[in-house]
This record gives sequence, C-alpha cells and structure tokens, in this order.
Amino acid sequence: MLINANTCIRGEKITLVPYTKSHVPTYHGWMTSSELRELTESEPLTIEEVGIEPDRMRRRPDSLTLSLSLSHSHSLSHSRYARKEYAMCESWQKDEDKLTFIIVENASGYLDDNDDILHMVGDVNCFFNDPEDVKANVELEVMVAEVGARRRGYAKEAVSLMMGYVVRELGVKGFRAQILEKNVGSIRLFEALGFVFVKKIAVFGEVVYAIGAGDVGWGRVTDEEGRVMAYKTS
Repeated sequence: MLINANTCIRGEKITLVPYTKSHVPTYHGWMTSSELRELTESEPLTIEEVGIEPDRMRRRPDSLTLSLSLSHSHSLSHSRYARKEYAMCESWQKDEDKLTFIIVENASGYLDDNDDILHMVGDVNCFFNDPEDVKANVELEVMVAEVGARRRGYAKEAVSLMMGYVVRELGVKGFRAQILEKNVGSIRLFEALGFVFVKKIAVFGEVVYAIGAGDVGWGRVTDEEGRVMAYKTS
C-alpha cells in the first residue's frame, strides 16, 4: 500500500520502516538460508536470478536466519515473490490488498546511524484478502529472519505496532493468523497477544487464531509536531 510509503513507526525495541528496493539484497540474503527456505517452502535462487550484485548484500556480524512466525500463506507468498524480488517490492508498495513494514532493531545502533538496511531483522505483513469484508478479517504475518534477533520480543512488538497502525489509520476491525501447527513459538506469540484459537486446517497442517480490534484499545503516540511515533495499547 502507498499509505505507509513515508511512515516509520518507532517502538521501544524496534522500528518499522517501509519496504524499499534498498532492502531487497538483504532480504534475498535471508532467503539463501536452507533452513529458512525449508520453513517457507521456497526454492533456492542465485544472486543473478534476482539481479543483485554480491557486494550489495550487507550482512550483520551475527547474521544467521530463522523464521519465528510463518504460516502456510506466508510460505507461499515468499515462494512467489522470491523469484522477482524487486518487482514484488514495487507490488508491496502499490497493491491495495497488502501492507508491509521491515522490522529494524533499535538496540544494534539504528537510533544512532539511522541505517535501516544494516539493522533490519525481519518483516511484518498484513493481507486484506477477505472477499466479504477486507477490514474485518485481516491476515497478519511476522518473520524474524536474523537469529541474533530472536527471543527479544521483536515479533510481538512488530505485530502490536502493525495492528495499532491499521486499526487507527485504516479502520481494521479484526485480525487472523494462519500458523503451521508445528510452529509452537508462533502460536505462543499470538496467544500472548490475545488471539484465540478458531479452527484447524488439517490439509495444510495449520491452525487459525483471531482477535477483534475492539478487544484491544489502541492509542496513537505523537511527537511535539504531531507526527505519529508509535501505537500502544491504552
């Protein structure tokens, strides 16, 4: 969506920034991990296949990859746009049925150097794909790709910030998460956020969790000039 093209949301531990072409080389680097490809059901790609020069791939010193929260649909979406990442980056920016932010780690130095490429650790996404009411059943996904950024509360804060943003700015009324049944960490994450079990989709090995926007109070935090800095529960 274009709505967040110029929006950064600052949280306590992380900052959400718009996904741009400058992030693609690092994103591609994440997807070269055999472990992450297995979890996302993605095929291996060469740098040349996505038009990325090797020296443009900037890596953190502790750079390893692991998916923290992946659903079947997330796996399929990664498989689709891994092939043409630059083109899909543009699609993420313009398409009205999805919205994404890159997750940037504050503690690693981002607040000092503002280098979101160097400090990016994952992404958080919304899909507006319910044919009956696109704002009533928005699908949420989150991925922490850098293993050094795991178990620090980044995924939970990223989802919370995203939920607050789309509730306040787009009038979203409810959320769901489709999670691989074996992904216990992801299930615990969404349960901790107040999501409740809805059903099991045996054919995909998934479980569905949901929450209504009215179950959580969201407040907008602004700076002295009225710019949105964060969304927090009230």
